[in-house]
Amino acid sequence: KGAAQALGRFATLIQGRKAICDSGCAESLAFMLEDLDSADVRLAAGKTLLVLTQSIDGRDEVADNVAEGKVVVKMVRALL
Repeated sequence: KGAAQALGRFATLIQGRKAICDSGCAESLAFMLEDLDSADVRLAAGKTLLVLTQSIDGRDEVADNVAEGKVVVKMVRALL
């Protein structure tokens, strides 16, 4: 939960969004969305991905360049 919250603060910066996507952290956040043991972890990961995708550059980076779109698929699955 703490890692997702820290990344959420980092995602508010342009350089932070790029670093999160380039380092594989966005993929890790997507896997956290599937954590069945902790609703707090899922909520923190979801909030961080929301912050990340609210900006145009973050949204483009996540949709186009991170894990061939797998993060978007996991986000949609989490909503269903």
